[in-house]
Amino acid sequence: MVAWAVLVVVSQRSWAVSWLALGLVAAHIADWVLKGARNAMKRTQVDAQGKAVFITGCDTGFGRSLAARLDNMGFKVFAGCLMPEGEGARSLLKEASPRLRVVSVDVTKDDVVRAACKTVEEGLAEDEGLWAVVNNAGIAAFTEIEWCPVAEYRRVYEVNSLGPIRVTKAFLPLLRRSQGRIVLVASLAGE
Repeated sequence: MVAWAVLVVVSQRSWAVSWLALGLVAAHIADWVLKGARNAMKRTQVDAQGKAVFITGCDTGFGRSLAARLDNMGFKVFAGCLMPEGEGARSLLKEASPRLRVVSVDVTKDDVVRAACKTVEEGLAEDEGLWAVVNNAGIAAFTEIEWCPVAEYRRVYEVNSLGPIRVTKAFLPLLRRSQGRIVLVASLAGE
C-alpha cells in the first residue's frame, strides 16, 4: 500500500512515472482477473482407478493429510512412515480404507528405501501402476549456526536433500513402467 501511495505522489511530478504507475496498476488488476478466471474454471478430477501412490513422511503433517485425502479419493496409498508402529501410523490406519497400507521407510538408509520399494512393487496388482511418488519426508533445525553441531546439519541434509534422491532412484523403474510422476514437497524455510 505504501508503494502505491509513493507512486501517486511522485507521479504528480512526472508523466513518465504516471504512465509507469498506471501500467503497474493495470498489471495488478490483470493478475487479479486471471487468478479469478482460473479459480472459476471447472476442475478436472483424476480417475484413481488402478493408480497407486507412495508418500514419504506420513507419520504426521502434510504427508499424513495427503495419504488420508488420496485414500478418500480412491487411490491405493502406500504411506511411508518412519515409525510404522507409532501413533501417527496407527491413527492413519484406523481412519483409512483397506486400500491404504503403511510401509516402513527411513529415507536416510538405502537398504530400507529399497525394501520399501520392493514392498510397494509386491503390493501392486497386475492392473495397477505406481502413479506417483511423493517425497514429503522432511525435518528442520531451528538454531543459531554456531550453536548447532555439524551432526545436526548432516541429519537434516540426509533427510531433506539425499532422502528424495534415494527414494526417487529406487522407485524410478516402477515409475517408468507406469509413466508416473515424482512430486517433491519442500519447505519455504529452504529459501
